[in-house]
Amino acid sequence: MYDENKIEDFKRHVPILKEEIDRTLILLEDFLVMNKLKINKDILDINLLIEEVMNNMEILFVQNGIDIDFKMREDEVYINGDYNRLNQVFINILKNSVEALDKNENPKIKVWTKLNEKNINIYVKDNGVGISPKTLDKIKEPFYTTKVKGT
Repeated sequence: MYDENKIEDFKRHVPILKEEIDRTLILLEDFLVMNKLKINKDILDINLLIEEVMNNMEILFVQNGIDIDFKMREDEVYINGDYNRLNQVFINILKNSVEALDKNENPKIKVWTKLNEKNINIYVKDNGVGISPKTLDKIKEPFYTTKVKGT
């Protein structure tokens, strides 16, 4: 995803690679102890987490010619959550959006949040092919996938 001959790219992406390796190791641990899933909740700024994910995935958006409309709230929004798992959730959702935009002439992804009294709602919208009603009915089943090599 980067040119290893450019030192700027190297400096920017190596820390991201290290974070992703750590996150992958956590996911592998989860598979090994499926019945004993350990959630490490802590106070985190959800807007900052989403912004970091968007920044880390920027090169993927650029490589795929995707127009990104990214609007986060100006204020900090703190939640009690597991940073690594939430990070992986947003990565997966955005990767699915990128894949849904395959062969789309004008690919777009929009990400925004809305805050109400008790909740923060996070929206991801793309102009891809969409999800069939049959698939939508199964979307909450663990490990359900329509991808050949998906989980």
